[in-house]
Amino acid sequence: MPDSTLTLIAPSPCPGFVIHDWPTPDGIPAQANLPWLRTADRPDKLTFDLEVVSRKILARSFDCTRVAADDAGPCDFCAHLEPKVNTLADNARTRRAHTQHGLLTPIQLINVIHERDHSLNVAKLQGLNHGRKIRRLLSGLEDHSSLVIALSQCDVPWLRNLLQTALTNGASIRTILRMLEDALERGYRPRGHSKEAIDLGILILHLGGRILLYSLNQRLNLPSLRTLQRKTSFVKLHPVIGPISSAVIEHNINDVVIVPRDEAQLTLRGGVSLLIDETALEESASYMLDSNSVGGLCWTHSHSIDPALRTYHSALNLAEALKEGKVHLGRELTVIAAHIFGADGTYPILAAPTCKSEGATEMIFIFKTAIDAWKASGTEEKVGPLWSFATDSDTTRRKGGHQLFLSVPLPFTSPLVTSLGSISSLENAKSRWTSIINMFVRVNLFCDFQLSYAPAMAFISIMDDASTLLCSIVILHGIDLTKSPHTLAGSPTNVDTISDFDAIRILSHVLDSLLQPFIKISLSLMEQAISLSRFAHLLYACYHSQRRSFIPNQLYYDSQTLFKNIICCISKQQQLDPNATFSLLDVGDDLIELLFAFLRMCGGHSSAVNYKQSLDRLGAARDIGRVYARNPDIMRGPRRLNLSRSEAVDHINRSTWQGGIISGHCDLQSSWKQGRDEVVQILQGTRVPASAYNFAHHFSMGSGVDLLCVFGEGKYPSVNDGDDDEDRSLLAPPTTPIPPSAHEAEHDIRREEAVQGCALSPIDVDGGEDYEHTFEEILRSGDVEARNFLHGDHFLTGDLFLVLLHTHSKTLALALLRATAISENGTSWARIKTDTLMSQRANVKVSGEIMVLVPSHNFNSNSTWVWTGDYLKTASTVPGTSINTQKVISVSVPGYLINLVNPSVVDALDALTTDQTSEINSQGSTWALDDEAFQTAVASLWTKIMESKIPFSSIPSLTSENSRFPYKMSNGVDGLICGTGTEILASTERGKAVTVSCPVCSETTKDIRSHMGMQILRAARNVVDNVVEPINGPVPCGFCGQSNDPNYALLMKETSRKIQWESKCPRQDVFQYGSASKGSDTRPCRNVPVVCQLCIHQNRDTDWLPAHWRYNFEAHLNLEHPEYAHPGKLTGLPLPDTIFQSFALTAAEEKKAGVPARPVFTLTAETRK
Repeated sequence: MPDSTLTLIAPSPCPGFVIHDWPTPDGIPAQANLPWLRTADRPDKLTFDLEVVSRKILARSFDCTRVAADDAGPCDFCAHLEPKVNTLADNARTRRAHTQHGLLTPIQLINVIHERDHSLNVAKLQGLNHGRKIRRLLSGLEDHSSLVIALSQCDVPWLRNLLQTALTNGASIRTILRMLEDALERGYRPRGHSKEAIDLGILILHLGGRILLYSLNQRLNLPSLRTLQRKTSFVKLHPVIGPISSAVIEHNINDVVIVPRDEAQLTLRGGVSLLIDETALEESASYMLDSNSVGGLCWTHSHSIDPALRTYHSALNLAEALKEGKVHLGRELTVIAAHIFGADGTYPILAAPTCKSEGATEMIFIFKTAIDAWKASGTEEKVGPLWSFATDSDTTRRKGGHQLFLSVPLPFTSPLVTSLGSISSLENAKSRWTSIINMFVRVNLFCDFQLSYAPAMAFISIMDDASTLLCSIVILHGIDLTKSPHTLAGSPTNVDTISDFDAIRILSHVLDSLLQPFIKISLSLMEQAISLSRFAHLLYACYHSQRRSFIPNQLYYDSQTLFKNIICCISKQQQLDPNATFSLLDVGDDLIELLFAFLRMCGGHSSAVNYKQSLDRLGAARDIGRVYARNPDIMRGPRRLNLSRSEAVDHINRSTWQGGIISGHCDLQSSWKQGRDEVVQILQGTRVPASAYNFAHHFSMGSGVDLLCVFGEGKYPSVNDGDDDEDRSLLAPPTTPIPPSAHEAEHDIRREEAVQGCALSPIDVDGGEDYEHTFEEILRSGDVEARNFLHGDHFLTGDLFLVLLHTHSKTLALALLRATAISENGTSWARIKTDTLMSQRANVKVSGEIMVLVPSHNFNSNSTWVWTGDYLKTASTVPGTSINTQKVISVSVPGYLINLVNPSVVDALDALTTDQTSEINSQGSTWALDDEAFQTAVASLWTKIMESKIPFSSIPSLTSENSRFPYKMSNGVDGLICGTGTEILASTERGKAVTVSCPVCSETTKDIRSHMGMQILRAARNVVDNVVEPINGPVPCGFCGQSNDPNYALLMKETSRKIQWESKCPRQDVFQYGSASKGSDTRPCRNVPVVCQLCIHQNRDTDWLPAHWRYNFEAHLNLEHPEYAHPGKLTGLPLPDTIFQSFALTAAEEKKAGVPARPVFTLTAETRK
């Protein structure tokens, strides 16, 4: 029977109570929000256990049977946990206040921590705020205590001003306390927004800029930019777009002159001077926004274009006009500014760009336009009438002003005629009542001052630097001119020193009369007028006698115009208001220079300013000028104005003048006469001829002569055309070391024979040794010397020297000169070493004036020559007139062609007759030299001429006859003549033969080089001619035709600036290398020296190199470089093209020489390539 099996089924375990939808924040696992802290053994422990199984949250009762219910659900104990679980879920979902932390879930605990941290931060911030409040209260208590203490020590009036300013600006107690401390410790004065603060703000804005103004506004409470714009009006000039017009000037007059004066309530009228000058301008165009046009174009040519920018093509048209030169960019800025006599500052009324092409006509237009605009704007009634135009020494403005202001005679009804009519030297001057040209003379212009007789060059040379001129005037004042010049102990009185002092006396009076009215603050207006009258008459007398030798024409005109303008302005001030003061410091254009200085200050002293910027800076400069005028104490002022190292004359201005300058207290007529009389007293006893200061005769009625029109006939210095046509000084042309003439070479003059030809009768010169011995003895005697023992080894301006001169009568005569200028390679020097002076390579030129010598009256006849104190003069015609004056002749000569001399001093009254002493210096001493020394000097100088091989054309010559040169002996015969030189000169003209005989064909020619070149070319081409001496050598000389003579070798030196050549041929002729190398239609010969580049030269390319005549170059190639081909030899190596071009002939040369033309030469190195 089958076995029966018993099957047992185990009960299912209790799954526990599954918790669904447990409250959990998004993104956080549910188990993170369970109250795990309540599962620990503690009083608030849960009555059931929590489990997480497979991410399911289960609640299991501690009494769980571990057996599932019949429906496989939780057991009864676990099933009854649902209410407790729901309560626990509510607690996890919402955290109630004051809930114990042990009952909270981890998420709730984290939230609690965050809330606690936030509370702590809030508490800390509150603590910090409370601490700051406490410290502020404590500090306030201290500030108040300090303020009480400070107030007890302050003055009530200025304290009230300080507190009011501080409270208006919103200052704190601490700021007010700091201001009080500054007031007590450093003298701080509160300014606020007073006029002084406004002025400082304007200066800071224009000089430092807006950023600096803002910074100082924040720190020092200065006015801000908005405050300045509200309380003041800035100057703004209207630009000149196109030609200058009266409308632009009127607009600027209204905005710059009338409106600011009305705002400042200035109603006092005064005379007005218009100042005109130029300042640098960057050459660039500027866009002018207001007019939509281009600015910065020159006003003189702007009429030819339309400056408006209407379309794109307008800009292209402007660019094309600039490119074609129809209009130009302004190089400088022409500025006209108005200055009121008796007031400070200037008013710019015109700023026009210029290309500096204006002439006198354009200047007249500017003057008229400015004057008409001043009248049309009604400014004469509100400000004052125009009295003068002030400018610098510009030539075009001088001529334009003269034509406009001095062309119409004063009407008899003019007030000036009444007050100045009896002043003789002004009554003929022509001017207008409205304005007189005033070319103000700055003091440094007297650097050009010189006296033709006995020039004090050694002294005046210190005035070459304008910055030292004022010190020079101090030196003049320090010299006691009433005493004899200082000399070394035991030495005779120096004649040139005495002459220098005589010249310095006149110079001192001229400069002193000019400077004292401007620097001596104790002078009254009448004393100033007397001094200026003395200056004007001294200047007139010296210029009438010496003309341009005394002072340049331009400077003379400017100086006299300055004086005339001052006198007329004083008279006008007397007519306008005789009780008003008149200051000479208001005359001139210094104020416009100060305006330009302010303009540069606004740009950081940068000259790179375009037209638009210049207008802004000119307005700013005017603003700065107004500030300094209102506050002169804050202006630093110019430097180095202390003339005598004392504060009395430093920074002279109108307020510091001590003398009485009331215009009504000045008698112009008596001042004029007194100054003129003082000039007559000064010049009496001087060497200025009395006719030069015979003022009564010069200024007589109907003479047509006045201070400006010196010689009458309506001719004014530097104004009329032809002023520069006066006789120029005789200057020796540049010399080259070539022989004197062909005539000398023909006779082969030896050195000893040349010395014998000088007619040295007192000296035996049969042998060279005797001549040298005798010459050395004379040197030791002290008359003629190889070195200047007076100054060691230096030659100075003012020293004496001897030179041979070529006279108009073809005589070579010795002359004694006094040096007035020394130059080396174009650079002027006051002294130079004797060795350098005598060197032929040094290129030293010495200029001097010829001294008049006569034989001594008391000594042995013709044995001693004495200087009369006079210089050789020639007639000089005043340009545009028939009047002749005497002009001192000046000669320039190379330094190596002179001999230095050391004369002896004698008493003029013992050596000369009475009529010969009129030009002797005030001490009555003069120079004397022995005739034997002179004759030796003649021989020495002729030897130098021979050895240096210079042509006679290089010897200084006198172009006119003179009865006092050559020097005359007692019997009237010419003395100190070089016999040999005179013989050669007799057959020449200007040192060059008129016609030279050709040594080849015996024909005469004026151009031996061209003539000989044709002979050489024909001989080279084997053309047979019937000549006397045919050319028989391969490389003949281009002057004489001789061959194979080493003495006729050529040297050539070529630099970037010039080409020099040198030859020893006695027949050589001077020619211009550039012109001769190019040839011409009439003279096609181009036979000139050329350097062979195939030869190896040891020297540099810029040194002296061996050269060859161009027509001999083919022969040179045959002799030295036979391997090369050339036009005369078509076999050989290709000739470099540069070499071929250096000697290639033109068809004109071959035609002129009558030689057959050759085919084109193509065998050059470049052709073979």
